[in-house]
Amino acid sequence: MSDVAAPVDRSLPKKDAFLALASRVEARVLAITVVILLAAAGALSWVTERAFESELLPELSGKAATIADTIAGDLSRGVDYGIPIDQLTGVDDYFGGVIRSNEEIESIALVEANDHSIVDVAGTEGTAVGDQ
Repeated sequence: MSDVAAPVDRSLPKKDAFLALASRVEARVLAITVVILLAAAGALSWVTERAFESELLPELSGKAATIADTIAGDLSRGVDYGIPIDQLTGVDDYFGGVIRSNEEIESIALVEANDHSIVDVAGTEGTAVGDQ
């Protein structure tokens, strides 16, 4: 028999060490990537909110004012014919139609000077929730 020993593979510990190091580097890169993505998403949300407040909100307010003026004109026409405002019929259906055609409008109310609600229509279905 031969006294020659089989060669020992010494590359295995180096390979394991390399794989462990690569795994740690991948974990750090992944963590940094997640942090960067979260920061970018937060910044985008902040910028979007600012844009909404400065550009879209005034547009929505203007549209609501236009709708309110139109409704006031329509109701005034009935009052000009001598119908008391609290006896106008179909107002809740009219308000419901306005709400259905303008999804950004949540509710419309017809309120007397003493804050008594004559008609109050809200929701996506345009259902009356107040007095008539």
